[in-house]
Amino acid sequence: IDSELKAYLLGYLVADGCITIEHRKEKPNHPIRRVQFQPSIDDLQVITLMRDSIAPDNKITTVLSKRGNRKDTVKLRLANTYMVKVLMNNYNIYPRKTYDKTFRFPTMDKQFRRHFIRGYMDGDGSFGNRHFSMICNSVLFLGDILSEFKNAIPDLKHYVYEENRSLTTYYSLHFSVNKKSRLDLFNYLYKDCQYRLDRKFNKAWNTVLNSKSKELLSV
Repeated sequence: IDSELKAYLLGYLVADGCITIEHRKEKPNHPIRRVQFQPSIDDLQVITLMRDSIAPDNKITTVLSKRGNRKDTVKLRLANTYMVKVLMNNYNIYPRKTYDKTFRFPTMDKQFRRHFIRGYMDGDGSFGNRHFSMICNSVLFLGDILSEFKNAIPDLKHYVYEENRSLTTYYSLHFSVNKKSRLDLFNYLYKDCQYRLDRKFNKAWNTVLNSKSKELLSV
């Protein structure tokens, strides 16, 4: 991970991607290794960036929802044995990562960590009035994320919820946004960044910042 783009895409992959290994009867010793994404159609911007950056000739397909209350999804599959091995061996990202309670923050230079976090938030984070949050299935990874934020913004207040979902237990990490931290938080996530999910950025602009903070950013 030696660029903003790679860090951002890895963060999104950790949040919303998965590795699959398909064993074939006709070639049992040559399984197909893939990285796959199927998020809401609202994330098409990031999926297009992923496709264009890694495999421009691959197709992005739209999967129509069979439930009236669910949005359509977009699917991207990247079949590449080398890439999958690098993700597994260097970054401990394995199939069925939803159940991996030992996952930790991937090793990378400090300058790229906030871009990884922004990618992760674009996949598994949300902004609300006076707070923002993200979910993690590994309490160890949650602790790593928390340390990164607290090192950058010591005044940031946080709290943690444990959520028992149908597949596994998740941990929801919430940060309160106050007058002291709001501008530092926005700058940490977005200052001089090249890659972001615009709908999350717009939500952060309208919830994290107040009118005075926006004036300071506009100077």
